[in-house]
Amino acid sequence: MALVFSATVHGSDESEPLTVELYRISGSSARELRKELDRLGPVDSDGVRHDGHTQWFITLTYQLDPDADGCEMLSFETKLDITMTLPKWDRSKGAPARLVNQWERYNGALRLHEDGHYDIAVAAAKEIRRRVEGQRGAVDCQALGRDIDATAETVLLEYRRQEVEYDKRTKHGQAQGAQFP
Repeated sequence: MALVFSATVHGSDESEPLTVELYRISGSSARELRKELDRLGPVDSDGVRHDGHTQWFITLTYQLDPDADGCEMLSFETKLDITMTLPKWDRSKGAPARLVNQWERYNGALRLHEDGHYDIAVAAAKEIRRRVEGQRGAVDCQALGRDIDATAETVLLEYRRQEVEYDKRTKHGQAQGAQFP
C-alpha cells in the first residue's frame, strides 16, 4: 500500500518553464515613463511596488511506502512555477532615439536582475531535491513525510534570505543598471 503526499510550498524546479507577464506602459518622455512604472509596476509580497518582480513556488510530490523497516520513499518530484513580471513600453513611432536607447539599456538591466531571482529559485529547487533525496526511511511514513516537509521549508527559508540579500546587494537592481531614469 503506497501513500501519496503533496504539498505546495511557497517558495521552485529548473525543468519548468518561466512565465513572463508584461504590463504595458506608455509615455513620450523619461518622466512620463517613470510615472507609469511607479503607478503600474508589480507589488511584491511585502506590498512594495517595483518595476519588475519574480515570484516562485515549489510543489513537492512524493510517494511513500511502509515496509518492514519503517517507510521507504518510492518517488520524489519538485515542480517549479516561476512568474516574472516586467514592463513593456508601448512607444510611439516618433519616440526620440535617446529615450529608446535609455529604455533598452534599463530594460536589459531589469531583466538581468530578475534573472538573478530566477537563478535563486532554480538553486532552491535543486537544493531541496539534493537534501530530500539524501533522506532515508523513517520509523513510519508520517514521520518521513514531516521530515521531507521540514527539509523543504528549511531550504526555502535559506533561499528566501538569499533573495533579500540579493536585493540589498543590488539595491533591487539599481546597482546592475536597472534604474530609469
